[in-house]
Amino acid sequence: MWVSESTSPFVPHTNPLDAKSMGYGYQWWVPKHSNGKSEIIAELGFGGQLLMLVPKYDLIVVFNGWNHHDQLEKSSFRVLVERIIPGIRK
Repeated sequence: MWVSESTSPFVPHTNPLDAKSMGYGYQWWVPKHSNGKSEIIAELGFGGQLLMLVPKYDLIVVFNGWNHHDQLEKSSFRVLVERIIPGIRK
């Protein structure tokens, strides 16, 4: 029960003015969710270090980088959504 609760979008939108903003569970970010169900769950670390879970595909993706002082060249979340997930064979 704790895992399900902590990875659900307890706060559906972190920016009330933007309905597409990330949700937030208990220490987990939920960048993609619909109808209260998490589609992607993420831990956002310092300097571009990310852990993202995609339960639908039993997928865990880790980005280990350091980009603290520079502008991000690519969004890791966008790479996951636009490149990694479409490349999965169903």
